[in-house]
Amino acid sequence: MNERQRMQYMEAAGIDMFVPRFALSQARPSVTCALPDEPIDASPSPPAQGAPALRAIDARNDRNDSSKGPSIVALGDILQTSEVASAIVQSGVDINDNPSSSAIEPAVEPILDPDAQFSLSIWRVSDSLLAVDARQVGAALPTEALLSNILRACAQGSGYLPASDTLSWPMVDLPGKPKDWAAAREMVATFLEGKLLVKPVTTMLLFGEESFRAIADEALSADACRNLRFECVDIDAFAAQALVFPSIAEILHDPSQKKTVWQCLLRHGIAQR
Repeated sequence: MNERQRMQYMEAAGIDMFVPRFALSQARPSVTCALPDEPIDASPSPPAQGAPALRAIDARNDRNDSSKGPSIVALGDILQTSEVASAIVQSGVDINDNPSSSAIEPAVEPILDPDAQFSLSIWRVSDSLLAVDARQVGAALPTEALLSNILRACAQGSGYLPASDTLSWPMVDLPGKPKDWAAAREMVATFLEGKLLVKPVTTMLLFGEESFRAIADEALSADACRNLRFECVDIDAFAAQALVFPSIAEILHDPSQKKTVWQCLLRHGIAQR
């Protein structure tokens, strides 16, 4: 192996090379190596049978054995060995396995639903009707006045709103505590079971996607909840039907939705003409 082959071999193997700049006092004089006139072909050679990493080890052992004479390892085999060995280390595949049958697939991260965060106002309007609104904390909007007018027009309740119960999630902002929608639905279901166990309701008015996602029987995305607006949905956990509306604050910001809300109440028998 001449100097050029040695440098190419060391570079392919990832070994840092150095060139001495000073001659030591007891060192032998350097000898200039004769380089070949034609450049060495560095094109990759076709893969042979067997593991490439083992072939490189055998080639190195043969070269170190003086009885077999000098042997030259092609640069293409060295580069291929380095690439395959790097892939084997990164994928954790056993070197004895067949490389062609071990596919390296990129890891796919699961899509996680963001943590739930809401504040609900709950009114027991009558013996058969429950109203829930996803309120905006600190918005200072007349949401209760609008809901009272809607119920008065529907001839529901006694004409005024009773005191509301407020549920906020997460309840305790502590590390390690679950904050997902599954835990939020469990908390809301436990609260409503205590309120509706003795006197269940048959109809729920759910204003806002957060109120519907917190009471629905199954996990639904925000887009799925928007598609169910102004529709009637069965809530099997409470044996009731729920009408899904935008939040009262959203209706106040967009008064044109009042007509659609009224038509939905008429269509499902909550309001009378």
